[in-house]
Amino acid sequence: DDGEPACSGAKVEALHHGVTAAESLTDTTGSALLPRVRSGEAEIRVTLPDGQVFTVPGGDKGNAFSSVSAAGALTVRKPLKPGELLVLHAGVTLPASISGVLFEDTDLSGAHDSIEGFLPGFTVKAVDEKGQIAAQAQTDGRGAYTLDHLVPSAYSVQFDLVSPYVFSSPNQSGAGMVNRVIEQTPAYGRTDVVRLKPGQNLDGMDAGAFRSAVIDGAVMLGDEEEGFSGGLGGLEGVSISLVHEDGTPVSEHTVAVTSDNGAFS
Repeated sequence: DDGEPACSGAKVEALHHGVTAAESLTDTTGSALLPRVRSGEAEIRVTLPDGQVFTVPGGDKGNAFSSVSAAGALTVRKPLKPGELLVLHAGVTLPASISGVLFEDTDLSGAHDSIEGFLPGFTVKAVDEKGQIAAQAQTDGRGAYTLDHLVPSAYSVQFDLVSPYVFSSPNQSGAGMVNRVIEQTPAYGRTDVVRLKPGQNLDGMDAGAFRSAVIDGAVMLGDEEEGFSGGLGGLEGVSISLVHEDGTPVSEHTVAVTSDNGAFS
């Protein structure tokens, strides 16, 4: 766009079977010329100066170099006719990051209290608007994580669950360390979408989880002679639901199906 600065010092290469056939550096206007490139499928690689990454896709006349995860060097392939001048644009930006803490919410308040601990070893992911994973990390001994080297764009933070933990209700107070997970499945929880600016380090994307109760059991086959001691095995494929006293389901997640030996959890 008008007013955006040019990127100088980027290395531009034409490759032939992965070997550099021609190369140039972008000048102060951000331009580079490769005067003699073999026609056919042109393989063009651009390597940016340290600390810079390619931005989001720009369409036919915009940024031609992009990836789900932030990258400072990418290769594209384009058809090139004899005598044709192929013009490619590359958009450059600064990477962003997201960080936060996963805490154990023992009182189910949705906020971290001084006596509550943290949850190490959980996988955390940055998920873009197409559902693609752009970065992932593990929570450390203090429950902290950082998802770095992100293309400035929109992401939600996904925390993969480890049984028997589930997430607390979201806390909207915004004060201190609070649970920001608003969507939950049996496998993970996700925060609302946040949009990152170039170079931004967004902190405070925290989550709170607690150790849930677990109900184990089995549906056994039996008759008047054998009883239901398990001698005839279990019944596979039975749907089990946890319900309130009035018969309504506790949640869409508190369900199970019996295994081949009739067991469920």
